[in-house]
Amino acid sequence: MHLTEDLLRRYFENRCTPGEERFVEEALQRDDAAIPGLLEDYWAQSAEGVPLAEADRKAMFRDIQGRIAVDEAPQKTVSRPWFGGAAFRIAASVTILIGALVGGYFFFRGSRPTHYYTITSQADRQQITMPDSSVIWLASYSRLTYSSNYNKEDRRVRLVGEAYFEVRRDTQRPFIVATSTLSTRVLGTHFNVKAEQAEDNIAVTLLEGKVSVAREDSVQGTSEELALLDPDQQLIYNRQTGNVTRLQVEAYDYAAWKDGVLNLKNLTFQEALKRLEKWYGVTITVSDPAINRCIIHASFKNESLPNVLKTIGMTVGFTYAVESHQVKIVGRGCSATTR
Repeated sequence: MHLTEDLLRRYFENRCTPGEERFVEEALQRDDAAIPGLLEDYWAQSAEGVPLAEADRKAMFRDIQGRIAVDEAPQKTVSRPWFGGAAFRIAASVTILIGALVGGYFFFRGSRPTHYYTITSQADRQQITMPDSSVIWLASYSRLTYSSNYNKEDRRVRLVGEAYFEVRRDTQRPFIVATSTLSTRVLGTHFNVKAEQAEDNIAVTLLEGKVSVAREDSVQGTSEELALLDPDQQLIYNRQTGNVTRLQVEAYDYAAWKDGVLNLKNLTFQEALKRLEKWYGVTITVSDPAINRCIIHASFKNESLPNVLKTIGMTVGFTYAVESHQVKIVGRGCSATTR
Protein backbone atom coordinates (compact mmCIF):
# COMPACT_ATOMS: atom_id res chain seq x y z
CA MET A 1 0.00 0.00 0.00
CA HIS A 2 1.25 3.49 -0.88
CA LEU A 3 0.25 6.86 0.54
CA THR A 4 -1.53 8.71 -2.26
CA GLU A 5 -3.53 11.92 -2.49
CA ASP A 6 -6.73 9.89 -2.83
CA LEU A 7 -5.93 7.80 0.28
CA LEU A 8 -5.09 10.93 2.29
CA ARG A 9 -8.32 12.58 1.17
CA ARG A 10 -10.38 9.54 2.16
CA TYR A 11 -8.60 9.49 5.52
CA PHE A 12 -9.50 13.10 6.36
CA GLU A 13 -13.05 12.52 5.10
CA ASN A 14 -13.40 9.43 7.36
CA ARG A 15 -13.90 7.02 4.45
CA CYS A 16 -10.93 4.69 5.03
CA THR A 17 -11.06 1.13 6.23
CA PRO A 18 -9.52 0.52 9.69
CA GLY A 19 -6.44 -0.95 7.99
CA GLU A 20 -6.04 2.09 5.74
CA GLU A 21 -6.44 4.42 8.73
CA ARG A 22 -3.63 2.70 10.60
CA PHE A 23 -1.42 2.83 7.50
CA VAL A 24 -1.99 6.59 7.03
CA GLU A 25 -1.40 7.35 10.72
CA GLU A 26 1.86 5.41 10.68
CA ALA A 27 2.93 7.13 7.46
CA LEU A 28 2.20 10.58 8.89
CA GLN A 29 4.63 9.89 11.70
CA ARG A 30 7.44 8.81 9.36
CA ASP A 31 9.81 11.20 7.64
CA ASP A 32 8.27 10.78 4.18
CA ALA A 33 9.30 13.53 1.77
CA ALA A 34 6.06 13.20 -0.22
CA ILE A 35 3.69 13.93 2.66
CA PRO A 36 4.06 17.75 2.88
CA GLY A 37 3.08 18.08 -0.77
CA LEU A 38 0.15 15.69 -0.36
CA LEU A 39 -1.06 17.64 2.67
CA GLU A 40 -0.94 20.90 0.76
CA ASP A 41 -2.75 19.40 -2.25
CA TYR A 42 -5.49 18.11 0.04
CA TRP A 43 -5.89 21.42 1.81
CA ALA A 44 -5.82 23.44 -1.43
CA GLN A 45 -8.62 21.39 -2.97
CA SER A 46 -10.82 21.05 0.11
CA ALA A 47 -10.48 24.52 1.63
CA GLU A 48 -9.24 26.67 -1.26
CA GLY A 49 -5.89 27.20 0.40
CA VAL A 50 -3.07 28.98 -1.41
CA PRO A 51 -0.07 26.98 -2.65
CA LEU A 52 2.97 26.86 -0.39
CA ALA A 53 6.62 26.96 -1.25
CA GLU A 54 8.51 23.71 -0.76
CA ALA A 55 10.27 25.03 2.34
CA ASP A 56 6.92 25.97 3.88
CA ARG A 57 5.45 22.56 3.12
CA LYS A 58 8.38 20.85 4.80
CA ALA A 59 8.15 23.18 7.79
CA MET A 60 4.44 22.44 8.18
CA PHE A 61 5.09 18.69 8.05
CA ARG A 62 7.92 18.93 10.60
CA ASP A 63 5.60 20.89 12.87
CA ILE A 64 2.92 18.18 12.59
CA GLN A 65 5.45 15.42 13.26
CA GLY A 66 6.94 17.27 16.21
CA ARG A 67 3.60 17.95 17.85
CA ILE A 68 2.44 14.37 17.35
CA ALA A 69 5.64 13.11 18.95
CA VAL A 70 5.64 15.36 22.01
CA ASP A 71 1.99 16.21 22.54
CA GLU A 72 0.82 14.76 25.84
CA ALA A 73 -1.56 17.52 26.86
CA PRO A 74 -5.13 16.42 27.62
CA GLN A 75 -7.33 16.47 24.53
CA LYS A 76 -10.96 17.58 24.68
CA THR A 77 -11.85 14.06 23.66
CA VAL A 78 -14.21 11.73 25.50
CA SER A 79 -13.16 8.14 24.88
CA ARG A 80 -15.34 5.09 25.23
CA PRO A 81 -13.79 1.90 26.66
CA TRP A 82 -12.95 -0.70 24.05
CA PHE A 83 -10.54 -3.48 24.99
CA GLY A 84 -8.65 -1.49 27.59
CA GLY A 85 -5.73 -0.33 25.41
CA ALA A 86 -4.69 3.28 24.80
CA ALA A 87 -3.45 2.87 21.22
CA PHE A 88 -6.82 3.57 19.64
CA ARG A 89 -7.34 6.74 21.67
CA ILE A 90 -3.84 7.93 20.72
CA ALA A 91 -4.64 7.41 17.05
CA ALA A 92 -7.79 9.49 17.49
CA SER A 93 -5.81 12.35 19.02
CA VAL A 94 -3.36 12.23 16.12
CA THR A 95 -6.21 12.57 13.64
CA ILE A 96 -7.70 15.54 15.47
CA LEU A 97 -4.31 17.19 15.87
CA ILE A 98 -3.41 16.89 12.19
CA GLY A 99 -6.71 18.45 11.15
CA ALA A 100 -6.19 21.38 13.51
CA LEU A 101 -2.58 21.93 12.49
CA VAL A 102 -3.25 21.96 8.75
CA GLY A 103 -6.03 24.50 9.20
CA GLY A 104 -4.09 26.63 11.65
CA TYR A 105 -0.99 26.74 9.47
CA PHE A 106 -2.80 28.35 6.57
CA PHE A 107 -4.78 30.66 8.83
CA PHE A 108 -1.73 32.17 10.51
CA ARG A 109 -0.20 32.86 7.12
CA GLY A 110 -3.05 35.38 6.78
CA SER A 111 -3.70 34.65 3.12
CA ARG A 112 -7.53 34.58 3.21
CA PRO A 113 -10.45 33.55 5.45
CA THR A 114 -9.70 29.98 6.40
CA HIS A 115 -11.86 26.99 7.30
CA TYR A 116 -11.00 24.69 10.16
CA TYR A 117 -11.61 20.96 10.20
CA THR A 118 -12.21 19.02 13.39
CA ILE A 119 -12.00 15.32 12.70
CA THR A 120 -12.79 12.55 15.15
CA SER A 121 -11.85 8.93 14.75
CA GLN A 122 -14.01 5.84 15.01
CA ALA A 123 -13.80 5.47 18.80
CA ASP A 124 -14.06 9.02 20.10
CA ARG A 125 -16.35 11.97 20.34
CA GLN A 126 -14.94 15.49 20.44
CA GLN A 127 -16.12 18.42 22.55
CA ILE A 128 -15.50 21.84 21.02
CA THR A 129 -15.95 25.25 22.62
CA MET A 130 -16.59 27.84 19.91
CA PRO A 131 -15.37 31.47 19.99
CA ASP A 132 -18.81 32.61 21.22
CA SER A 133 -18.72 30.02 24.07
CA SER A 134 -21.26 27.76 22.37
CA VAL A 135 -20.37 24.10 22.96
CA ILE A 136 -20.52 21.37 20.32
CA TRP A 137 -20.14 17.63 20.80
CA LEU A 138 -19.00 15.98 17.58
CA ALA A 139 -19.82 12.28 17.17
CA SER A 140 -17.45 9.72 15.70
CA TYR A 141 -16.94 9.79 11.93
CA SER A 142 -18.12 13.41 11.89
CA ARG A 143 -16.62 16.68 10.72
CA LEU A 144 -17.38 20.28 11.57
CA THR A 145 -16.24 23.23 9.44
CA TYR A 146 -16.37 26.92 10.28
CA SER A 147 -14.55 29.97 8.94
CA SER A 148 -12.48 32.67 10.56
CA ASN A 149 -15.49 34.97 10.05
CA TYR A 150 -17.49 32.99 12.61
CA ASN A 151 -19.25 35.24 15.15
CA LYS A 152 -18.91 38.39 13.06
CA GLU A 153 -22.21 38.66 11.16
CA ASP A 154 -23.52 35.19 11.97
CA ARG A 155 -22.34 31.91 13.46
CA ARG A 156 -22.35 29.44 10.60
CA VAL A 157 -20.95 25.91 10.73
CA ARG A 158 -21.11 23.01 8.28
CA LEU A 159 -21.66 19.48 9.52
CA VAL A 160 -20.98 16.08 8.03
CA GLY A 161 -22.04 13.33 10.42
CA GLU A 162 -23.68 13.96 13.79
CA ALA A 163 -23.34 16.65 16.45
CA TYR A 164 -25.10 17.97 19.53
CA PHE A 165 -25.20 21.74 20.01
CA GLU A 166 -25.60 23.91 23.11
CA VAL A 167 -25.76 27.36 21.55
CA ARG A 168 -25.14 30.54 23.51
CA ARG A 169 -28.00 32.96 22.95
CA ASP A 170 -27.24 35.92 20.70
CA THR A 171 -30.18 37.74 19.09
CA GLN A 172 -27.86 39.70 16.78
CA ARG A 173 -25.95 36.74 15.33
CA PRO A 174 -28.00 33.62 14.52
CA PHE A 175 -26.35 30.21 14.77
CA ILE A 176 -26.73 28.20 11.55
CA VAL A 177 -25.90 24.54 11.01
CA ALA A 178 -25.63 23.67 7.31
CA THR A 179 -25.69 20.11 6.00
CA SER A 180 -25.80 18.90 2.40
CA THR A 181 -29.41 20.03 1.87
CA LEU A 182 -30.76 21.46 5.14
CA SER A 183 -29.96 24.42 7.35
CA THR A 184 -30.98 24.70 11.00
CA ARG A 185 -31.20 28.25 12.33
CA VAL A 186 -31.31 29.18 16.02
CA LEU A 187 -30.57 32.09 18.34
CA GLY A 188 -29.78 29.99 21.40
CA THR A 189 -30.91 26.45 22.16
CA HIS A 190 -29.98 22.76 22.61
CA PHE A 191 -30.46 20.40 19.66
CA ASN A 192 -29.01 17.43 17.80
CA VAL A 193 -28.36 17.12 14.05
CA LYS A 194 -27.62 13.82 12.33
CA ALA A 195 -26.59 14.03 8.67
CA GLU A 196 -24.54 10.96 7.81
CA GLN A 197 -23.11 10.81 4.29
CA ALA A 198 -24.13 7.15 3.88
CA GLU A 199 -27.75 7.68 4.97
CA ASP A 200 -30.64 9.24 3.04
CA ASN A 201 -32.30 10.75 6.12
CA ILE A 202 -31.24 13.91 7.95
CA ALA A 203 -32.68 14.25 11.46
CA VAL A 204 -32.95 17.40 13.58
CA THR A 205 -34.05 16.82 17.18
CA LEU A 206 -34.81 19.66 19.59
CA LEU A 207 -34.22 19.45 23.35
CA GLU A 208 -34.65 23.09 24.41
CA GLY A 209 -35.80 26.35 22.80
CA LYS A 210 -36.88 26.59 19.16
CA VAL A 211 -35.19 25.88 15.84
CA SER A 212 -36.13 26.67 12.27
CA VAL A 213 -35.28 23.97 9.71
CA ALA A 214 -35.08 24.93 6.04
CA ARG A 215 -34.31 23.18 2.76
CA GLU A 216 -31.46 24.86 0.89
CA ASP A 217 -31.11 24.87 -2.90
CA SER A 218 -27.49 25.80 -3.58
CA VAL A 219 -28.05 25.91 -7.35
CA GLN A 220 -31.02 28.30 -7.24
CA GLY A 221 -29.78 30.07 -4.12
CA THR A 222 -33.16 29.65 -2.42
CA SER A 223 -34.30 28.54 1.02
CA GLU A 224 -37.65 26.99 2.01
CA GLU A 225 -38.62 26.68 5.67
CA LEU A 226 -39.84 23.17 6.46
CA ALA A 227 -40.71 23.45 10.14
CA LEU A 228 -40.34 25.40 13.36
CA LEU A 229 -39.64 22.78 16.02
CA ASP A 230 -40.62 22.78 19.69
CA PRO A 231 -38.85 20.74 22.41
CA ASP A 232 -39.16 16.95 22.05
CA GLN A 233 -39.92 17.27 18.35
CA GLN A 234 -37.89 15.78 15.52
CA LEU A 235 -37.82 16.54 11.81
CA ILE A 236 -36.68 13.83 9.42
CA TYR A 237 -35.86 14.86 5.84
CA ASN A 238 -35.19 12.31 3.11
CA ARG A 239 -32.57 13.60 0.68
CA GLN A 240 -33.69 11.29 -2.13
CA THR A 241 -37.46 11.82 -2.04
CA GLY A 242 -37.69 15.22 -0.35
CA ASN A 243 -40.25 13.80 2.10
CA VAL A 244 -40.51 15.54 5.48
CA THR A 245 -41.68 13.76 8.64
CA ARG A 246 -42.34 15.51 11.94
CA LEU A 247 -42.39 13.36 15.10
CA GLN A 248 -42.95 13.72 18.83
CA VAL A 249 -40.02 11.98 20.54
CA GLU A 250 -38.06 11.64 23.76
CA ALA A 251 -35.42 14.06 22.54
CA TYR A 252 -32.70 13.09 25.00
CA ASP A 253 -32.61 9.57 23.55
CA TYR A 254 -31.19 11.10 20.36
CA ALA A 255 -28.55 13.19 22.15
CA ALA A 256 -27.54 10.79 24.94
CA TRP A 257 -24.50 9.68 22.93
CA LYS A 258 -22.69 12.84 24.04
CA ASP A 259 -22.86 11.53 27.62
CA GLY A 260 -21.44 8.14 26.67
CA VAL A 261 -24.84 6.44 26.29
CA LEU A 262 -25.12 3.93 23.46
CA ASN A 263 -28.82 3.82 22.63
CA LEU A 264 -30.02 0.60 20.98
CA LYS A 265 -33.70 0.97 21.76
CA ASN A 266 -36.21 -0.54 19.35
CA LEU A 267 -33.68 -1.39 16.64
CA THR A 268 -33.33 -4.41 14.42
CA PHE A 269 -30.17 -6.40 15.08
CA GLN A 270 -28.78 -5.17 11.77
CA GLU A 271 -29.40 -1.53 12.75
CA ALA A 272 -27.83 -2.16 16.15
CA LEU A 273 -24.71 -3.68 14.56
CA LYS A 274 -24.21 -0.57 12.42
CA ARG A 275 -24.23 1.55 15.55
CA LEU A 276 -21.81 -0.79 17.28
CA GLU A 277 -19.43 -0.64 14.30
CA LYS A 278 -19.39 3.14 14.37
CA TRP A 279 -19.29 3.42 18.17
CA TYR A 280 -16.35 1.05 18.68
CA GLY A 281 -14.56 1.32 15.34
CA VAL A 282 -14.92 -2.34 14.36
CA THR A 283 -16.28 -4.42 11.50
CA ILE A 284 -18.97 -6.97 12.44
CA THR A 285 -20.10 -9.95 10.37
CA VAL A 286 -22.85 -12.49 11.11
CA SER A 287 -22.91 -16.18 10.21
CA ASP A 288 -26.68 -16.30 9.65
CA PRO A 289 -28.50 -13.27 8.16
CA ALA A 290 -31.72 -14.39 9.89
CA ILE A 291 -30.38 -12.95 13.14
CA ASN A 292 -30.61 -9.46 11.63
CA ARG A 293 -34.41 -9.58 12.08
CA CYS A 294 -34.16 -9.71 15.88
CA ILE A 295 -35.30 -6.60 17.75
CA ILE A 296 -33.02 -5.00 20.33
CA HIS A 297 -34.18 -2.94 23.32
CA ALA A 298 -31.10 -1.85 25.25
CA SER A 299 -28.88 1.05 26.21
CA PHE A 300 -25.37 1.11 27.66
CA LYS A 301 -23.30 3.83 29.30
CA ASN A 302 -19.51 3.80 28.98
CA GLU A 303 -19.44 0.03 28.47
CA SER A 304 -16.74 -1.92 26.65
CA LEU A 305 -17.58 -3.77 23.46
CA PRO A 306 -17.18 -7.24 25.04
CA ASN A 307 -19.65 -6.33 27.80
CA VAL A 308 -22.18 -5.02 25.28
CA LEU A 309 -21.88 -8.10 23.06
CA LYS A 310 -22.15 -10.43 26.06
CA THR A 311 -25.34 -8.73 27.27
CA ILE A 312 -27.01 -8.68 23.86
CA GLY A 313 -25.83 -12.21 23.15
CA MET A 314 -27.62 -13.56 26.22
CA THR A 315 -30.85 -11.93 25.03
CA VAL A 316 -30.69 -12.72 21.33
CA GLY A 317 -28.75 -15.96 21.53
CA PHE A 318 -25.36 -15.76 19.86
CA THR A 319 -21.66 -16.19 20.50
CA TYR A 320 -18.90 -13.99 19.15
CA ALA A 321 -15.19 -13.96 18.43
CA VAL A 322 -12.91 -10.94 18.18
CA GLU A 323 -9.76 -10.73 16.11
CA SER A 324 -8.10 -7.33 15.94
CA HIS A 325 -10.91 -4.98 14.84
CA GLN A 326 -13.02 -7.77 13.34
CA VAL A 327 -15.99 -9.27 15.21
CA LYS A 328 -17.69 -12.46 14.04
CA ILE A 329 -21.14 -13.29 15.42
CA VAL A 330 -22.54 -16.82 15.30
CA GLY A 331 -26.24 -17.37 15.99
CA ARG A 332 -29.44 -18.62 14.38
CA GLY A 333 -31.72 -15.72 15.15
CA CYS A 334 -34.67 -15.29 17.45
CA SER A 335 -38.46 -15.24 17.54
CA ALA A 336 -38.73 -11.56 18.56
CA THR A 337 -39.01 -9.95 15.13
CA THR A 338 -41.60 -7.23 15.82
CA ARG A 339 -40.87 -3.82 17.25
